[in-house]
Amino acid sequence: MKKRLKKKRNLETKVAELAAENALLRDVVGQQAVAIADLQSKVSATAVKFDEIETTQNVLMDDMVNIRLDIKRNNKPFWKR
Repeated sequence: MKKRLKKKRNLETKVAELAAENALLRDVVGQQAVAIADLQSKVSATAVKFDEIETTQNVLMDDMVNIRLDIKRNNKPFWKR
């Protein structure tokens, strides 16, 4: 009889421990889901900023090319002025 009671108590304590561990793991998973959502929003914001920088860089490069072409067109040797 005592052996059965000991086994039952052991099983009950193990079940209680597993239930507590399960609750802790659920909390951790919830926290990780929040962290992942936060990181995804940061990634999308960063992507938007990089897109803006890239478009600005392309506009500046085009302006620079236009300025170089203007300089080449207007740059005459000093004896032909």
